[in-house]
Amino acid sequence: MDLAITNALVLTLDESRRGLGIIDDGAVGVTRGEIAFVGPTTELDGTSADRVIDATGAAVLPGLVESEPATVPRLRRSGSSTTAGCSTNG
Repeated sequence: MDLAITNALVLTLDESRRGLGIIDDGAVGVTRGEIAFVGPTTELDGTSADRVIDATGAAVLPGLVESEPATVPRLRRSGSSTTAGCSTNG
């Protein structure tokens, strides 16, 4: 795995999870620029990644493509404390 984002509030559109796919202590794994894992951080135990981001206190929306440049400023105005982005496109 190239990148693991751990300990985050992960928001997905997976209706089989609580709400619209809320994972309270979630993780997202990325391999070769593609999402390879979405689930609880504990399920990544023992998995190695080239880079690990501890996203405690942050929300992660896997697969969200920011096509509107005003999205991040809107998140900031909404009170989100962390708006740092992550790109795997090199």
